[in-house]
Amino acid sequence: QELAVDAVEETNRTHPADDHRWRIEHVGNAVCDPAILPRLAPAGIVPVPTASFMHRYAARPGDGEPGGNLPFPFRTLLAEGLRPPGNSDSAGTAPFATTPWHGVAAMVRRLTGEGAPVPPADQALTLAEAVLAPTRFAAHATFAEAAQGAIAPGLGGDLAVYAADPLATPAAELTSLEADLTVVAGRIVHRGPNAPGA
Repeated sequence: QELAVDAVEETNRTHPADDHRWRIEHVGNAVCDPAILPRLAPAGIVPVPTASFMHRYAARPGDGEPGGNLPFPFRTLLAEGLRPPGNSDSAGTAPFATTPWHGVAAMVRRLTGEGAPVPPADQALTLAEAVLAPTRFAAHATFAEAAQGAIAPGLGGDLAVYAADPLATPAAELTSLEADLTVVAGRIVHRGPNAPGA
């Protein structure tokens, strides 16, 4: 991670650009040196941690302690003005993680698949903050924020409709959410058995 940040900083020096949004995958995963985090925003780096990896997190000595490794530092990333996009990084190897709600729940709960805490607890996000990762932050990471990432006039019309309000759903229940209706580019592409008009 440090070498990747070094490379971006040097490239910025030799080939400056106004808005390049360098993505570095896995910055902010289980192994993260907190010393590099303040360097990311000034370098225009988009850190791409994978919250779903908390499912199989195994603690190392000193994790979450001052000066030590800082696993999944989502709260610090936001405090640094960064917008880490949500992702599954599953490719089918962990089917339970392909839903964006798995990563969202992990950012809020900070628990392994066996229920052990992922330190430090103060890096947890609120549900409203965590939902930004697979929506607005994901769109920003791909220069698509003018077309995607929110439900608003003039945007692409991509959305999912649920029987219950996800933002009012306990974080522990988020991973079981299934859309009743899915709309892509303003066109219905999925209609579940409980959807209106089904």
